[in-house]
Amino acid sequence: MAQSTLMTQTQQSSEDLWHLGAGEVLRLPVVREDRVLSVVEGRLWLTVEGSDDFPPEDIWLEPGQTVQLGHVRRLVAEASPSASFRVSVPPQQAAGRGFSGWLAGLAS
Repeated sequence: MAQSTLMTQTQQSSEDLWHLGAGEVLRLPVVREDRVLSVVEGRLWLTVEGSDDFPPEDIWLEPGQTVQLGHVRRLVAEASPSASFRVSVPPQQAAGRGFSGWLAGLAS
C-alpha cells in the first residue's frame, strides 16, 4: 500500500495498521462510511472537528480502546509518546457488502 502524502517519513501504514512516532501528527482521511479506530499500542490523542450536530472533541485512547468515527468531518491524531492503531469498517457494515466491498472500504 502506498503511503499517504499526509504522512511523514517516520509515519507508516500497512493495510489497516498505522504507526505514529513521538510528537507526530496525522490528519486522517475523511470518509462517508462509519469506521472504528482501535488503539493497539501506545497512547493516542484525537482531535475531532465539530459540526452543527456534534461539538468538537478531544479524545485520549489507550491500548484496547476504540472510538466510532461515523460523524467525523476532520480528525487529527497525535501519539504520546508513540502509538499503533487500526481503522476498520464495523463488522455489521462489512457483512452487507461482501468481502470485496469490505476490502475496498479499508482502502477508502
